[in-house]
Amino acid sequence: METSSIQNVIRLLEETPYAKWEDKEHLVVRCPICGDSKKHHDGAHCSIWVRNDEPLVYHCWICEEAGLVDRQFLLDKDIGDIDSTIQLEQFNRANGRRSALTKRSKNGQVQNVEIPKIREEHHNKVEYLRNRLGINFKYEQLEALRVITSIKDFLQLNHATVSKKYAWAIDQMERDYVGFLSSSKNYIIFRSINPNSKYRYINYRIYDYIIGAEKFYTIPSQMNIMDNDVTLHLSEGIFDILSVAFNMGEKREGSHIYAAICGSGYTRVLEYFLRKGFIKNLHINIYSDLDKQPDFYNELLYLKDWYKDINILYNTYPGEKDFGVPRDKICAQEIKLTRR
Repeated sequence: METSSIQNVIRLLEETPYAKWEDKEHLVVRCPICGDSKKHHDGAHCSIWVRNDEPLVYHCWICEEAGLVDRQFLLDKDIGDIDSTIQLEQFNRANGRRSALTKRSKNGQVQNVEIPKIREEHHNKVEYLRNRLGINFKYEQLEALRVITSIKDFLQLNHATVSKKYAWAIDQMERDYVGFLSSSKNYIIFRSINPNSKYRYINYRIYDYIIGAEKFYTIPSQMNIMDNDVTLHLSEGIFDILSVAFNMGEKREGSHIYAAICGSGYTRVLEYFLRKGFIKNLHINIYSDLDKQPDFYNELLYLKDWYKDINILYNTYPGEKDFGVPRDKICAQEIKLTRR
């Protein structure tokens, strides 16, 4: 179905305040989800991809939300035309069946992603990880953990184009950053190994219009979702969860999930696992930074009927603030989060 069938929808979006065409396939509007730029009220950062053979999808460069332009999106843009909504739904449905986006992703998970082999010239990044956590990682082990030491190798191997948002940083990421591929396989969370870098972290989105992709990172593991007891280990950052798994986890028995939220929010990540079927069998351990008191995690208590318990753990070793350190610098103190 060609875009001519939704020309009225496109025209109505064009008429919204500060909308403009970035090129012949990208209409940019103010984001109805995050409200767009607070500093520049005439700025627009929500890009809508308009192509004959694809459903109408959006991606906001500020809040990183992406999805179908649907009835709710139009309503949020104060577009309530019924005929336009019906045309849009028919267009998205018809194009979704043969869409390259549909083939590339499933339920927010990018399919058929390959991890490039770590080359010797990137050994300094491997040494950074070894020294940071006190773990003698092998190259093959890091590849299994979805560690990316070369953004250029990754993009070439997966036939992916360079993100417009971070094109300026590709050479820096290649030289000074080590990355971790997210659970959805649509983000690479890059950490600088150079103390002089302007940005410690860069969250690199690989495919702009993949719908429902999450940013958090998980350590690959196998388990039975029907186990009566599964322990979900959560941390703020990736170094923390790697240390929890490899420096603290060697004597653990049973089923375990290790995840770093990477700015996604603890509630959002916990809800993700509940939707996956881990209902009423989860023990939750949160490995917290010292500056977050137990009350910070009270937002999780509204889900209290769906898990068994929550424990907050702090690293109280002198001079440390989190768990992203070698084993001999970890002194864990546990506090049970009380149900209300």
